[in-house]
Amino acid sequence: MRYLFLLIFFVFSYSFICQNQLDVANINPLLKINANAIIRIEEQTFNVITIEKSLKHERLVVTILNEKGEDQFSVFSRSYNKFIKIKKLEGVIYDRSGNKIKSLKKNEIKDFSNFDASYEVTDDRQKVAFFDKKKYAYPYTIEFSCIEEISNGMFYPVWLPVSSEHVAIERSTFTIIKPSSITFRYKELNIPNSAKVSKNNEEDIYTWTVENRMPSEFEDYMDEDQLPIIYTAPNEFKVENYLGNAYTWKDVGEFNNKLNQGRDELPDVIKQKVKQIIQNETDTLKIIEKLYQYIQSTTRYISLQLGIG
Repeated sequence: MRYLFLLIFFVFSYSFICQNQLDVANINPLLKINANAIIRIEEQTFNVITIEKSLKHERLVVTILNEKGEDQFSVFSRSYNKFIKIKKLEGVIYDRSGNKIKSLKKNEIKDFSNFDASYEVTDDRQKVAFFDKKKYAYPYTIEFSCIEEISNGMFYPVWLPVSSEHVAIERSTFTIIKPSSITFRYKELNIPNSAKVSKNNEEDIYTWTVENRMPSEFEDYMDEDQLPIIYTAPNEFKVENYLGNAYTWKDVGEFNNKLNQGRDELPDVIKQKVKQIIQNETDTLKIIEKLYQYIQSTTRYISLQLGIG
């Protein structure tokens, strides 16, 4: 019984401490100046498993100070498709003291198709987690967490810690964990500190951190490259059994050529139809006109975005 009591005590104590860390009173008053919201904790971890597979973990904890901050952060959505599976999406809301108000239930997380045009066929969908606006007294804190399983090694994340104006940052981190045998490239822009690199057994760990950043005010038509941003990309990758690399633009072009190999060959039926249409015609402009009329009358444009697309 004594051990059980101690266990319960430590569990409740740990929970109490964690919640109190989110108390709005703990925020540096300077970060509140001209801020609509304050990012308390932002963690993005990209775990490379192979040149094809990876896991992406996200955790976002934001204190909402007013309605504008609520407009920016009350909704959290992530798209998924054949190459991206959302393994977890959760949301929790806390009051100004860091006490938990509620967690989102599974049936409160919506699932929508990204199909938005009559000329496009896509398997893209998105999951959306949100809390009702104007229902909770300001300030309050909102937390979203997400895990994605990715089977497309061609694309690595772009990290943009300052994605909205009038938003302060207590702490934001971006981490890439990869096997030592896999290499990648990155480009840092306006990042106060370069990556901290460490090793753990046969893994390399790259970590970037932004801390205690005052709110920014964006200029009209400014480019995101004027903000802190990190671009990352693989050197070698695999998508649907297609191997490729991106050491040079020529390598990227050869990969695309490989995907399209044989897809520009007309079927014999079409070849015969074309010959029939232009037979006995010698004027080049007339040939073009007849072929254009044939294509225009028999072809409908549709964009197929299924799988590798």
